[in-house]
Amino acid sequence: IQNRDSACWTAMIGACADNGDSASSVMLFRKMEHEGNPVRKVTLVALLNACAADSSFLEVGRALHKRVVVLGAISDTLVANALLSMYGKSGKLKQAWEIFLAISSSVAWDSSAMLVTWNTLIAAFAVHSDPASTLELFQMMLLEGIGADGRTFMGMLDGCTHTGRVEQGCYYFGLMRDHWIVPEKEHYGCLADLLGRAGWL
Repeated sequence: IQNRDSACWTAMIGACADNGDSASSVMLFRKMEHEGNPVRKVTLVALLNACAADSSFLEVGRALHKRVVVLGAISDTLVANALLSMYGKSGKLKQAWEIFLAISSSVAWDSSAMLVTWNTLIAAFAVHSDPASTLELFQMMLLEGIGADGRTFMGMLDGCTHTGRVEQGCYYFGLMRDHWIVPEKEHYGCLADLLGRAGWL
């Protein structure tokens, strides 16, 4: 492709990230900069997603975090949530929490954007922390006036599956109906996976 602009580079970076090829995403980003193309917010999101998918690129993500701050892009919904996701999936809960605090202190964020943020944080804690902390975050979210959705519970159930917390997973599944959320096939599949791994089926 001749005359490749930032949009073209970003599309290729995102495609590689979506297909689990984080190394190619990073390589393309470096080539993009070498050719003098400006780095846009959507490009940062694509590369942060690539770093989130492969923890071996966490240091690349940390460097991107610094650039996000310099560019003033931390106030952007997609960029901030991509940073939160990267740290959360890498098990860096302290950094994820700091990003969350920066996000929640911004008055420009609406409830739908904050739900994505809460879901990302809760999913990270469900995998890398203890059940009490995860449930505490869930309750904090409700106290903030942010209603849970199917993704909220999917994150908590998935965390229980990865950590083998069968009783906690069953509790979360039952809790869905208390919040008027009808379980979908993904929730049932996750619960079946959890029970199967524990030998309960």
